[in-house]
Amino acid sequence: MAALKATARRLRPGGRLWVNVPINSPAPDHIYLFRTPEEAVDAVQAAGFEVSETAFFPDDRAEPGAGAQAKAYDHHGHFR
Repeated sequence: MAALKATARRLRPGGRLWVNVPINSPAPDHIYLFRTPEEAVDAVQAAGFEVSETAFFPDDRAEPGAGAQAKAYDHHGHFR
């Protein structure tokens, strides 16, 4: 969460953020375990971004290792 918040502070107006995270993938090098795509989206929003679009791969979102991607906007509605 701290990294997302720091990114939000450092992006210039109109800057963009693309997030790609593994879902339900408890590998030792993962700092945080997102169990569902919604948890990943919630984390991006809690950092101050507005999510404009999401895509989940593969389509079966319950499958371990599924990734989540989101485009995000800042709290002013600017595309980050």
